[in-house]
Amino acid sequence: WLIAGLALSTIAALIWLWRLRAFRIRNKELQRAIDEQTFDLQEKTKKLEKLDAAKSELFSNISHELRTPLTLIHLEAERILKGGMPNKLEQQTGAIQQQVKRMTALLDDILQLNKAKMGLVRAEYKPVEWNQFLQRTFGMFSSLAEKKGIDYKLKILQQDAQYLQLEKGKLEHILQNLISNAIKFTPAGGRILVRSTLKGSEVEVVVSDTGPGIAADEQEMIFERYYQAGTSRDPSAPGYGIGLALCREYAHLIDGHIWVESELGKGASFFLTFPMVAAEKMEAKIHAPSRPNTAAPVRTFDKVLTTGEPKPGILVVEDNPALLQLLNEILSEEYEVGLATNGEEALQLLKASPEHFKVVISDIMMPVVDGYSLLNSVRSHPKLGFTPFIFISALKSTEELLKAYRLGVDGFIRKPFESIELKTRVRNLIKNQELRHSHLKGAEPAPLDTAVAAEEASEENAESESYDEAWLNDLEAIVRKHLSREDLKIGDIAYQLHISERTLRNYIKAYTGLTPTGYLQKARLDQAHLLLLKRKYKTVGEVAYAVGFKDAQYFSKLFKKEFGRSPSDLY
Repeated sequence: WLIAGLALSTIAALIWLWRLRAFRIRNKELQRAIDEQTFDLQEKTKKLEKLDAAKSELFSNISHELRTPLTLIHLEAERILKGGMPNKLEQQTGAIQQQVKRMTALLDDILQLNKAKMGLVRAEYKPVEWNQFLQRTFGMFSSLAEKKGIDYKLKILQQDAQYLQLEKGKLEHILQNLISNAIKFTPAGGRILVRSTLKGSEVEVVVSDTGPGIAADEQEMIFERYYQAGTSRDPSAPGYGIGLALCREYAHLIDGHIWVESELGKGASFFLTFPMVAAEKMEAKIHAPSRPNTAAPVRTFDKVLTTGEPKPGILVVEDNPALLQLLNEILSEEYEVGLATNGEEALQLLKASPEHFKVVISDIMMPVVDGYSLLNSVRSHPKLGFTPFIFISALKSTEELLKAYRLGVDGFIRKPFESIELKTRVRNLIKNQELRHSHLKGAEPAPLDTAVAAEEASEENAESESYDEAWLNDLEAIVRKHLSREDLKIGDIAYQLHISERTLRNYIKAYTGLTPTGYLQKARLDQAHLLLLKRKYKTVGEVAYAVGFKDAQYFSKLFKKEFGRSPSDLY
């Protein structure tokens, strides 16, 4: 029995060891399979990330390629209109410009929809008074509804007049799309009701109309990309299947939900719900209601030259030959225009004649050397560093815009644009540069202090240029930080720079050619232009308030004089 017991124990141990070895081998195989699958997933993730980046770049390229011909069409139509023509032809040319604007808006929606699908759109929340926001959005369509003979009403509750944390831009886009669709499909004599309630932890907005309604089998499909409703909608009011798809993407972005309830022949009601998050009233002080913009037209462009004076030189850099030639024709009446098709050619021309070109006008997306690289080279060159620089581009993202301003661009004009806007920007930049040069010839600014003066006297010119730029950057940073203060004074800035007010006045005059008051005004207007391009605020009054103007009418007048377009044109 002892031998039998030992034998059984030995057999059991051997079986246990065999199973243990098999278990370890199996574990290794499983671990190897997991590692392989993890590696495959990582590789697929990298490929997807590269694909998303490629898609983003593709859409940027598409935007660039489409906006350039739209700019050509718009500028050519503008030139035809200015030349004088019979009334019928003038109406037809004006219609061309309207269609260009419509195509540009459509292009923006397509690109935004694809960015949202790829997860490239972020939500930015801010405190907003809900009832005021809804009334303002509703009011945008009052005249259109009245013109069409529609009974257009808003129903809100007084107790809902509270501040909420809202993604204002995305919400406004959704509501504008729903209301504009309701007006488009509601016949004359029909009714539209926009109503809102705050209930529990949700906000609900409903836009109801008495239009033709939507068939039950299409009520989900209308929120799909590029889907167009069939016979249930008015064939005389076609769409592109983009607006509602973008609304759904934006609704998902704010953790909301959008849907429609409808019966054929009985109209439609579109519902939007999203989480309600309360906000402090004092945080939303910048959202003061704007005063109506009733500014009288301002003459924004004067002839730069008088008879017999040499034309100032400007350099235009654009890779599209047709647009390059058109810009040459538009600008050559007032300037001696140099032409380049990429940044490398432009830099060669600038280095060959650093004093000749008073302004550089450049596209961003170009072969060989792009606009960003060109701007960076100009800003780092000792003789070209202060040359005014304007970007003309189809790029629309906030990141691209901020990158341009970080590199030191003086102006950013989006395609398509009007020639008066470009001419006004060039004129003002040249005027400011000439004021700066004339002041430098007349007197050198007093040094900041004796130590700085001694240091400057011993440094090379290149280092002096670097010091100048650093000092200007400090000045601009302080000014930007306090621009919302209407009472900002030059003495306040001097105190923060640790210099006297008189010294600061001399330096501002020397480096910018402007008086301190003029410099502050230009800084406010430049910041307002940036805010408008970024779509950070939705009314002229809000932008004016954010940069230190309490009078929206006065702000609009100054803005149009500086940029050739009223601020409302940039919405």
